[in-house]
Amino acid sequence: MKIENFLKYLFSLLNLFAITIHCQNNDMVVTYGVVIDSAFYNKGQNQPNNPLAGHYSNVNKLEYDLKIKNNASTFELADRIKNSLEANKLKVAAALSSRGVYYYNKPSNELLLQKDFMGSLFLITLNNETKWNYTNETKKIQNFLCYKATKIIKFKSGEKTIEKEITAWYCPEIANSFGPKNYNGTPGLILELRDAYVVFCVKTISKVNIPKIEKPTKGIVLKEEEYNKMIQEKTDEFFSEAKKYTNQN
Repeated sequence: MKIENFLKYLFSLLNLFAITIHCQNNDMVVTYGVVIDSAFYNKGQNQPNNPLAGHYSNVNKLEYDLKIKNNASTFELADRIKNSLEANKLKVAAALSSRGVYYYNKPSNELLLQKDFMGSLFLITLNNETKWNYTNETKKIQNFLCYKATKIIKFKSGEKTIEKEITAWYCPEIANSFGPKNYNGTPGLILELRDAYVVFCVKTISKVNIPKIEKPTKGIVLKEEEYNKMIQEKTDEFFSEAKKYTNQN
């Protein structure tokens, strides 16, 4: 074998070895930015009488970290955002995209959400439905080839059943079945996720200094159905009291 052919062969082996190690090492921190779809504003959500209207401009300053280690993950507002000088403003803006800490353990399929509601901390067991509708549609995200997957989520709002479509763009090249919030189970890392009007877009992927994943344990333990029922009851109670106040004046 000629020396130049041997070197090419050796280089190919080393390259293959590097790719194999890259694929085997699934520990990483993925940082996402947030974008609000223009359709949200077209529906009049940015009107002055909306109490959150003044905070929408801060949404594009938000960053979320998806930390993945040993087949477990957490997804939450980045510490640098929580500790920033604009923290309070940004936390209000986060109400539009995501609040709390999502925890997912892949081997046990355990999915939790720890979040504050009206001054109380809750630990909610989420239903982990990972049935996606996969398509052949593709696009490049930061030079990664991604494939489109969708699912329909149904939830109750008063007497109505509301549906919303979730769209994920996942990258099979990055062999991690994790993604933003409670969305996972795709055959590759989700680099972009559209949840109604909110779009999470990957900014950076780091494989160094991956922190230990801490499972949330504090909070009032509820199942997802129980938590949603409580939210609905509190919402109905609020509007009922507001209506009484309006009628009195």
